Amino acid sequence: MSPSIAIPEDPAEFFERFFPEQFTKDQHRYPPNDSPGWALFEVIDVGCWGIRRVGNDLQVSRGRPDHTLVQISLSSEDFQAIFVERTQREIASRGELSDDSRDVFKPLFVDSEGAEIIDGAVSTLAFHLEHGGTPRTVFITPGPFERTTPRATLSMRLDDFLAMLSGRKGFAGLLLWGKLKIRGDLFYARRLSALLT
Repeated sequence: MSPSIAIPEDPAEFFERFFPEQFTKDQHRYPPNDSPGWALFEVIDVGCWGIRRVGNDLQVSRGRPDHTLVQISLSSEDFQAIFVERTQREIASRGELSDDSRDVFKPLFVDSEGAEIIDGAVSTLAFHLEHGGTPRTVFITPGPFERTTPRATLSMRLDDFLAMLSGRKGFAGLLLWGKLKIRGDLFYARRLSALLT
C-alpha cells in the first residue's frame, strides 16, 4: 500500500468507497464463504452501513438492512481515533497498513459458525480499549436488536484487541496474562468474543 493513501474522515466515504476498494485488495484475508446475513457497522449519531460478502464482491448498504447478524457500534470520536488517525499514523511510519489493521474488519464477515454463536444472544458486549491514554469503546450487539446496557465489559489495550482480531493473540492468553479484564458475565463475554477470532 502506498504511503500516500488517505484514510477518509467521513464514515460514509470510508464505508462506501475506501473499504470496498481495500476489500478488493485484501479479500483473501477474509473468510471465502458468502455471508449468511448482514453485519452492521454503526458510527453513533452519524449513520450505519450494512456489509456482507457475496462471492468475490463486497455489498455495502447504507442504513439497517434486514437479516442483520451482528452490529458493531462506536462514537464518531472513537471512529476517528481508531480507524482514521491511528491508521494514518501507521501508514506514515510504516509506509503501509499492518496486518492487524488489515484484519480489523474480520468480525463483519460472519459465517455460518458465527451465526450459530449469535443464535439466541440478545445482549451487548462492550470493549473498553486503551489507546494513547484515552479509553475508546466498541460495542458488539448480536442480531438486529437494539444496543443494550452491556452484559459484560472487556478492558484491554487497543493493540491487544487488534492482535486478537488478527489471530496473533488469543482471548484465553490475554486473560491469563492480565492483559484482558472482564466485568460482568464471563461466559457471555467468552461466547461473543469467539466472533472476533
